[in-house]
Amino acid sequence: MKAGRFVIISMEDVYIYPGVLGGYVTSGHKQGAAAAELGARYFAGTAVAAIKPVESSANEYVIDGGELERLGLMLPPDIAGRATIVNPRPAFFERNLKLIVPLLYAFALLFVLSLAASLFVVMRKNRQIARSSKHLEAQAAVTNEVKENLVRAQRIAGIGSWDWTRASDAITWSEGIYAILGRDLALPAPTSETLPQFFTPPSWEHLAAAAARALETGEPYELELEMIRADATAVWTTTRGEAVRGADGAVAKLRGTVHDIDARKAAEAKILRLSNLYAALSQCNQLVMHCATEQELFEQLCRAVVNVGGMKLAWIGLVDQASKRIKPVASHGDVSGYVAGLEVSVDPLKPTGRGPAGTAIRENSPRWCQDFLHDPSTAPTHERARNAGRRAAPRTPLQRIGSAVRGPTLQSAALPPAPAAARQRSDTSA
Repeated sequence: MKAGRFVIISMEDVYIYPGVLGGYVTSGHKQGAAAAELGARYFAGTAVAAIKPVESSANEYVIDGGELERLGLMLPPDIAGRATIVNPRPAFFERNLKLIVPLLYAFALLFVLSLAASLFVVMRKNRQIARSSKHLEAQAAVTNEVKENLVRAQRIAGIGSWDWTRASDAITWSEGIYAILGRDLALPAPTSETLPQFFTPPSWEHLAAAAARALETGEPYELELEMIRADATAVWTTTRGEAVRGADGAVAKLRGTVHDIDARKAAEAKILRLSNLYAALSQCNQLVMHCATEQELFEQLCRAVVNVGGMKLAWIGLVDQASKRIKPVASHGDVSGYVAGLEVSVDPLKPTGRGPAGTAIRENSPRWCQDFLHDPSTAPTHERARNAGRRAAPRTPLQRIGSAVRGPTLQSAALPPAPAAARQRSDTSA
């Protein structure tokens, strides 16, 4: 083969060693592989003439990476993609292994220390949380005890608390109000629409007016109101309310208390009835001395019992000895016509003579009838008494020269309890 003017240098990859950059060289590995393939075919029985000779040598770019870096050279992209780099430059980790390993140990130590510190902080926080939790539990126990004491105190004192929030129109009642009204605690508090049904109409009018005034002016109020229990009975209460203003100065809610004063009102009513009766008795004593005639006395006595004593009706009857009938001769407060046509006798054999009036005159002692409409002895006059709204009545005989000849009858919607002796007599013969 004639080479011409060019110099061809043939080099195999086995000659790549320090100081040699490398180049496009023949590959001993690939040449050996090609020769082995030819030998394998021959030993497999293929005739030599049939074996096609290798006419070209497999060349490749083999470059020493260290020399390439030392010289500061860069391979063209088309060669770099096909070249085999031998003695490549060590990676960053390999070049700095002696520095990196101690740093890794240091980082590991710092991590362990930080983890230990974090665990210590967490444990300390947990202990603080545990202490705080115990403190909160103790506070909750104290709060619950205070709440229970408050509920107990409200129950004992007959007091309950309430509040109404303007924004939500929500009403809340304490257990005390539920107890006053005999209402089941499982039931919800009333709404603005249902609240009026817990008051008598007059009481609700007073409360609505006071609440409206408090919303407008912030003025507190204290009212004695009749509320309706769960069993439909009325209970007297003192209701207090005050306004609570919000940040803008407007009234944001109303709150207050309800106090059960039913027992006090009953006691006051009893005292008032007794006082009225004693005042009427005192005036009757004066009338005995000042009236000119018996008829005048009877009429004035009836007036005093009704106007001063607070009774709804008073009448006086004289006993007709022939018929034994008690004939009314004076009355006051008889707006329903109860006395007119009344049949009452002193004859114990007649049904009309077994009542408290006939018994009082026969036995010459006062008689008390606390439940007129259910007393069997007053059965003949039940219908007349029911129409007149009569519920209770005492009978007191008047004396003329030591004889019981006439008996005044007093009528009331309710009477104070009769004296013990009178109740005993009434139980046996009224």
